[in-house]
Amino acid sequence: MQNGAGIAAGLGAILAALIAFHGISRQIGQANQSLAQAREANDQASWWRTFEWAAERVAPSKPGTPSLSPHLLMGTLSVLRDSAPDEAQQRACSSLVDHVALVVETNQAAENTQNVASKPQPNSGKQKTESSESANAMDALMQWIHETSGKPSASPKAIEVVSRQKFTNSLVGAASREKLGIAQAHGPSLRSVGSSGYIELIPKEGSQVRLSYVSPQKLRLAIDENFIEESEVPEILVTSSASGLIHGMKAGNNSYVGVWNDPLDTPKIMNLARTLMRPL
Repeated sequence: MQNGAGIAAGLGAILAALIAFHGISRQIGQANQSLAQAREANDQASWWRTFEWAAERVAPSKPGTPSLSPHLLMGTLSVLRDSAPDEAQQRACSSLVDHVALVVETNQAAENTQNVASKPQPNSGKQKTESSESANAMDALMQWIHETSGKPSASPKAIEVVSRQKFTNSLVGAASREKLGIAQAHGPSLRSVGSSGYIELIPKEGSQVRLSYVSPQKLRLAIDENFIEESEVPEILVTSSASGLIHGMKAGNNSYVGVWNDPLDTPKIMNLARTLMRPL
């Protein structure tokens, strides 16, 4: 009897210990879950604080907000992108990069216009600094495009800005080799297609030709909806093959489509321009 009572007592103690252990384990699990949730909430709050800091420097809402160069901002945005826990936050990063790309586009267009309008002054430290900052910003945008291809954080504006600058560099080089006059202007040549500037090729004889780089989506929409206004000079609206448009097709009165994906396509753009350089 005593042995039976001892066994029962032992089993009771073991059972009580198991119940206590289960309760403690449950409490530890709940504590760990609460701690993980707190850490996640803290990480989220920290992420958004950094995002808001970057956003304030991209598009300041208060006067006197210290500025940050675009390529340094892109470094911060890359860190935010890589630590973004969900698609919504990655898209938020994409939106900020769109704004940075717009700033880079404005700076680059002004620099392009200045470089074409006047020869750079020798030993100009300011020009060298501006060119270096512009190059760094373009490199940062190109890196972002490479790292985010097909992802929610991809920036359509960055793709447009980089493509336009590559096209501009290639076209200006080709026109210079052919000794054509070149003029550049910042500001939409055709607001309906969202072009942020244009280049004019000016032959010794005949009509000048205006070229504007337009994103595939904007140009396709403008053509489909008949938004394209008549240009006072022959104009080539340049875009990528992603538009599905045909090279040389008419886009409107006095406007034609030029398909350009990389510098290998520059000769066919130049050929189309030559056919439009009609004698005055």
